[in-house]
Amino acid sequence: MTDKHPLSNYQVLLARTRTVHRPIGPVAYDCVKVIVVRDGTAVLFSEFGQKPVRPGDVIVLGPNVLCGSEPEGHITVTTIYADTDYVIDQAFWQYAGLLHDRLDAPVFVKETFTEPAQVIRLGEHHAGLLMPWLDELVALSLDDARARFHRMQALWFAVVLLQSWAESSEDSVSHSLMAAACGRSQAVSNTRLTITASGFGCP
Repeated sequence: MTDKHPLSNYQVLLARTRTVHRPIGPVAYDCVKVIVVRDGTAVLFSEFGQKPVRPGDVIVLGPNVLCGSEPEGHITVTTIYADTDYVIDQAFWQYAGLLHDRLDAPVFVKETFTEPAQVIRLGEHHAGLLMPWLDELVALSLDDARARFHRMQALWFAVVLLQSWAESSEDSVSHSLMAAACGRSQAVSNTRLTITASGFGCP
């Protein structure tokens, strides 16, 4: 009899949709969470204080960040749980030109996610474009996620890229990401970086 590998059932990406009717006390996860509000409203309690959320909002929580919620009647959300090391690896390859090696990536991510808890007002229209991808992510998470990992990864990229494309406010994740990337590029190589595709650049 052979013992199962301890990570045999582990998933670096996991998605679930649920409807909540009762308050949930503060809880933290050792991963990055992206929560998309699909229906209903609630008040969130986290490191940003108290914030109301509604359909079209996206909540991004860093690892080990406490967050609770109090639905106003009910709220339906889809939550993506992404392994922290997986996100750091993505940051390294996405910004490899700014980093000396893989060991720089955790520091870069820490500087990038200066706000460990953020609420992004994506809007119902843009959030609606995410729904088919979120539904497929949930379905694959409940099925054989390991066999369909590459599809799940593609869906994850699509969700993140659409959010970055749709965001335009100063408190958006993409704005913070680009600002941190610019600062990091100056610290690492003392060169200037212009992100023309997203409209952000270092002065």
